[in-house]
Amino acid sequence: MGSFRREGRFEDRAGFLDRLRTKLTHLRANLLPGMTEAWEKENGLDLVRLSGYGVSVRFRIGEQDWRCDADLPDWLPIPQRAIEEKFDAEFSDLLQKREGGGDGGQVG
Repeated sequence: MGSFRREGRFEDRAGFLDRLRTKLTHLRANLLPGMTEAWEKENGLDLVRLSGYGVSVRFRIGEQDWRCDADLPDWLPIPQRAIEEKFDAEFSDLLQKREGGGDGGQVG
């Protein structure tokens, strides 16, 4: 199973959550139809889980930072690098750090 992590920081938590909701709504409507989305709160954090097609994506949103962990099944016919590139393109305005497949390191 492949995996990758992205994370970043923000100053306006409400604005960040609004942008994230908008992005996820767009992705689910256009690129990821059929994936489920669940929002919950735990210990002061907002947790968002997207799942479907064997893919699991988890966002953890704190007071000033966020992290996304994604797990991808080996049988997925799309190369992990392509998935990471698409994620980075969709979330480029939120990214500060990349880890996992691809080349890792800092972004932006």
